[in-house]
Amino acid sequence: MTRTIFAAVVLALLVACASPEEKAAAYVAKAQELYDAGEYEPAALEARNAVQVEPKNAKARYLMALIAEHKEDYKGMFGHLMVAVDADPANIEARLKLGMVFVAIGDWDSAAEQSDALLKLAPEDARVVLLQARIDLQNGNLSAGRAGLEKSIQLDPSNSDPVLILGALEAADNPDRGLAILDAGIARMPAAKAKALREQR
Repeated sequence: MTRTIFAAVVLALLVACASPEEKAAAYVAKAQELYDAGEYEPAALEARNAVQVEPKNAKARYLMALIAEHKEDYKGMFGHLMVAVDADPANIEARLKLGMVFVAIGDWDSAAEQSDALLKLAPEDARVVLLQARIDLQNGNLSAGRAGLEKSIQLDPSNSDPVLILGALEAADNPDRGLAILDAGIARMPAAKAKALREQR
């Protein structure tokens, strides 16, 4: 407890002498540390402190979005993501999360806007490739969608999501081929990550 109080006092002293940007950065660093430790309420407090100093701090807003998601406050999550992306258009994590929100609510045009931006920022990120593959499949472009799923798997063989989608896609025409894709994923992934594949099988 004493060490925690001491750290808080040191942080307060540093913040008192800092510029607004430095103050916000200090709050964000503490918020990230608390979030990583699973201390969501204290993390939210530090992130809010950062936003009070710098309302459009993209890192603070993204952290607040993650905390809101943890609380199942999806409206709050969406709002924070919108601010984060507006404040820092190059924030890949915020754009990815926002893109998947649009996919979840069926706003495919908005999802495509995020994907277009992401493909310029991180074209070899497996998650970006997967997002675009989802959009291609939704638009009926099966060839591009299938190629995107396969590329996403190559880039990140441990992600079960593209395997599940590709397995279902192939199973529609060839059930054995669909099962083979699932089995290959199960064979190469750790048990915890392959759980969804085993359940689908």
